[in-house]
Parts: sequence; structure tokens; C-alpha cells
Amino acid sequence: MTSISVRPGRVLILSALLAGLSLAACQKGPDAALARNRPAVVAVARGVVAVEGGLIPIAAPRDGLIAQVGAEEGAHVARGAVLARLDQDRTGLLADQAAAETAQLQAAWRGAQARSTAARSDAERLARLALADAATRHDADQARQAALIAAAQADEAGRAVEVARVRQKLAGLEQGARVVRAPVAGLVLRRAATVGSAAVAGSATPLFVLAPDGPRIVRAELDEAFVGRVGPGAIAWVTDASGGGRAYRARVLRVSPAFEAAALDDQPGGRADGRVLRLVLTFDEPNDLRLGQRVLARIDR
Repeated sequence: MTSISVRPGRVLILSALLAGLSLAACQKGPDAALARNRPAVVAVARGVVAVEGGLIPIAAPRDGLIAQVGAEEGAHVARGAVLARLDQDRTGLLADQAAAETAQLQAAWRGAQARSTAARSDAERLARLALADAATRHDADQARQAALIAAAQADEAGRAVEVARVRQKLAGLEQGARVVRAPVAGLVLRRAATVGSAAVAGSATPLFVLAPDGPRIVRAELDEAFVGRVGPGAIAWVTDASGGGRAYRARVLRVSPAFEAAALDDQPGGRADGRVLRLVLTFDEPNDLRLGQRVLARIDR
């Protein structure tokens, strides 16, 4: 008698494939006719429901204490929405100081401009008098030099104002950096930020994890036994990992060009050296599958 050897890591896949072949016979309700007319299943892939582009971890932009939390888990937020605020005692004082310095230097600039205007008028007057021999040439030259010096001082005061304005903008940016905002619209999946806790810039634990708005996809792994049977555009039927429940129509969007180590094969007896092709599937219809949910994709011819 000839014996047949089946790798332990493929037991789940092959069982699901057999279940897919008999799905039409078991299914009831409005989808039964559609199930009976489906082409034969040629491959089964394990997968996880995800979002195109991946989840977005939002870290603390600066060190500090969290003063306010503006979003809870499960909340949908718009782009730019305030998720949290860090304490701003020091940055607020620095911003006030920068604003006061700018105002002070602007006043000094206006004074320097007034002195420059007066010095220029005096130099022009003495120059006219010198031409009419009503003033000495020496006085006219001194007035002209004084006007040049006053003009240079006014320019220097103007540049000091520009520097102060830049410092004021930087202080404002530092204040803004202590406000954690949503980079895109999406759903808050996890919140680690709590009022009074310390936020550490560059920490491995993000303050929030955001699922951006966009179409849900399935990131799946195709066992090497099915290589050559699946390509972009192939139709797939996605169910939860048990293989039961409603099947949602999807299609293969991308197939990785190279084999990689399996990451989803956590079945007892699975091969530690299993190699898979990564698939990305996109749904053709709305569904109630959750992000992170493990699913099976039965792929048609």
C-alpha cells in the first residue's frame, strides 16, 4: 500500500481547502446559489485584516507631562484633531518672553528710523546752505556722516527685529510641538496616554495607535505548496479563521516576488522553516471584519 505524507504545517490549509470545496453544499440562505456557482478553490491562504498603509503609531514629540487627553480608544478623529497636550509652563513663558523682546526691539527700530530720518533731513538742509555759502562745508560734511551713521543704526535695529521675530516663531513652534495631533483622519485603536503621566520622546511605546481611514485589506501568506496557482486579479472568498461565517468576496491585489518566513503559522506542529509568499487582497464589498482579525482566504481559479 502506498503511503501519503502530509507536512504538519499544512494540515490547516488542506483542511480548509477541502472545506472550501464543499462550501456550496453546506451554505444556506441568499448566498447559497452564488456559492454553488463559484469556481473550484485552488488555494487557501491565512491572513489578517489590515488597512492599506498600515497602522500609525503616534509618539510623544517632546519630553514632558501629559496635561490633557483629547481622544479615547474607539473614537474617530479628523486630521489635525488634538489627541493630547503636554505641559506648557516653560514653553509658554519662553513664548511670552520672545514676544516681549520682539515688541521692545520694534520700538527701538522705530526710534532709530525716526533719528535716521531727522539726520538725513538735517544733512540735506546743511548741504543746501553750504551751496549758498550760508553754512560751512565742514558742518555739511559732519551732518552727512551723522545721517549715514543713523541710517546704519536703523538697519541694524531692523535686523534685530527680524531675529527676534524668528525667535518668536520658534517659541511658537515649540508650543505647537507639545500638542499631539492626528496626522490623518482615522480610528483610535489604542491609547497609552494618561493625564499626569510622563511622555518620553522616542519611546518604544506610542501614546496612540491610529488606524487611518481607507479601504480594509487582507495581508495573507500563501504556502509554497500553492505557488503558481495564484496571481493578481484572482478572486478570493474571505471568512474568519475558523472558516465559518459569511464569506466576503475579495481579489488578489499584489503577490510578493520572493519567499519569506511564515509569520502567521502558529499551528501546533507547524514547520519552523516554512516559506510563504505574501499576498495583499482587497475587498469588493463592505464587511464587518475587524482590524487584526485572523481570516482564511479561499482563492478561486
